[in-house]
Amino acid sequence: MASGSSSDAAEPAGPAGRAASAPEAAQAEEDRVKRRRLQCLGFALVGGCDPTMVPSVLRENDWQTQKALSAYFELPENDQGWPRQPPTSFKSEA
Repeated sequence: MASGSSSDAAEPAGPAGRAASAPEAAQAEEDRVKRRRLQCLGFALVGGCDPTMVPSVLRENDWQTQKALSAYFELPENDQGWPRQPPTSFKSEA
């Protein structure tokens, strides 16, 4: 009987504990997504590149902006698409 009551006591705490952490996990995920969007925007502004390609460049470089920028501007050895041109829709505000 003691084992039955201990399992009954554990059941309500389990789902309640998970329910309490679910909003925290959702908030943490939302914050991560926002940070990555801002990181992509910053990369696109600094790199003067197409914003649609930025997430893949950052992903390839473990979301390290400096490393990704260095890789983006590094001279490729056998890249037929070099030199990269800024998009035609890019307009400087200067």
